[in-house]
Amino acid sequence: TVVPPGHLGAPQVFAVSVAGRRLYVGTLTGLAIHDGAHWETVVSPRALYAVHAASTGRVVAGGPDSLLELARDAQGQRHFVSLTDRLPEADRQIGDVRSVHVFGDIVFAVTDRALVRVQGPVARIVEHWRSDPRRRGFTSQGVLYVVSQGAVRAFAPEGAPVSDPLTAHDPGDGLVTAVADHPTAGQIVAIDARGV
Repeated sequence: TVVPPGHLGAPQVFAVSVAGRRLYVGTLTGLAIHDGAHWETVVSPRALYAVHAASTGRVVAGGPDSLLELARDAQGQRHFVSLTDRLPEADRQIGDVRSVHVFGDIVFAVTDRALVRVQGPVARIVEHWRSDPRRRGFTSQGVLYVVSQGAVRAFAPEGAPVSDPLTAHDPGDGLVTAVADHPTAGQIVAIDARGV
C-alpha cells in the first residue's frame, strides 16, 4: 500500500515505528498516526527524525535539538511534551536525534553529538561526542549500543558504560552497522562487507 503524503501531513518521511495496531510516522512537520482505519497528525515544532512506540502506548520522538513525548490533554487531543526542557538550559542543544530507545520508564536519545537519558522528571547528558550524522543506537540483551565511525560503545539502562565482546570489536575487521536480538539465535550483529 502506498500512502500519499497528504495523509502524512508532509512529503518527507524520516522514521516509522509500530506498536499494537498503530503506525507512527516521523515527518518533516510532526507525527502521523494510523490506527488501521484513519490518519491523525500531531504537529511538532521541528522535524521528527526518530520515533519509538512502545507496547505500553508510550511514544517518544526526536529531531533537531528536540526530544518529545506524545501526550493527551484534558479534552483527549494529542500533543507533544518536551523532554529536552528537562535538561539544564546549557545542555538543550542536543543535536539531531538519530534514534530513541526505551527501557521501561527510561528513555535514551542517541543524537549526532550526545547521549541523552531521561527518567521521570530528570534528564541528563550521559556523554558528549564529536558530531557524526551516521551515529545510531541499537538495543540488544538489555544494553544500548551506540555505533559511530566503526566504534561501538555500550550503556546499561542506568547510563553506565558496559564492556563486552561487541565493544571490543576492531573496526579494522569491518564496521558494525546493526545489532538486534533474535529469539533463538541470540544477538545478531551486522558487519559492513562481512555479513551478519
